Amino acid sequence: MRISVRIADIQKISPTVKSFTLALDGKPFAFLPGQWIDCFIDIDGATEVAGYSMTTSPTEPGWFSIAIKRVGDNPVTDYLHDHAKVGDALVVEGGSGNFQYTGNDPHPLALIAGGIGITPIASIVRYIAQSDVQVPTTLVYSAATPSELLFRQEFETMASRIPNFRTHFTVTRPHSEQWNGNTGRITATTLRNAGIDANHLCYICGPPEMIQAMLIALKEIGVPEERLQYEQWW
Repeated sequence: MRISVRIADIQKISPTVKSFTLALDGKPFAFLPGQWIDCFIDIDGATEVAGYSMTTSPTEPGWFSIAIKRVGDNPVTDYLHDHAKVGDALVVEGGSGNFQYTGNDPHPLALIAGGIGITPIASIVRYIAQSDVQVPTTLVYSAATPSELLFRQEFETMASRIPNFRTHFTVTRPHSEQWNGNTGRITATTLRNAGIDANHLCYICGPPEMIQAMLIALKEIGVPEERLQYEQWW
């Protein structure tokens, strides 16, 4: 069902990404952590559509957020980055998608993200932090530069407060900014060093080449196919 939501806040959270807080104003809307919405905007006489993952937990009442990276030539993305303002109405439909976390699986959880693929993973992380899910959770997150590691400070704060939550960050262009942490793409060695083993339930989101590399790496580690959940960003 399509509903109209109101842009309540816009924040630039990295050099290429803006976050949009969308108020429901009493309208019914439900989603599971990891799911996405379609966003419809009339541009130059045509209705354009683009999909964006929720970054917030569904336990937040009355609103949700999406984070959008300026990449490619999607007209909805360009419009939201260049023209959207607080108070505007957007038409959305969702939540959608089979990439979802319910909290019902007892296996330890591995959340693996590349670039803007962190957005549905962030929803899962925030859901775990705000609910009574007790499974050990490890976040492994790679981005091009430190400033593109979205929500890093929040995740680090969570890791300092939640005993079963750990974070591992790495960047692929470390010389572009000051960075003293891990470098390079996520590999099977990265995953093993993060403590991920064959017993984990794994959620992966990122560009297609990253997804394929992670599927190979996790199968090498011994994670069975039925515990590999993934969503590709094209």
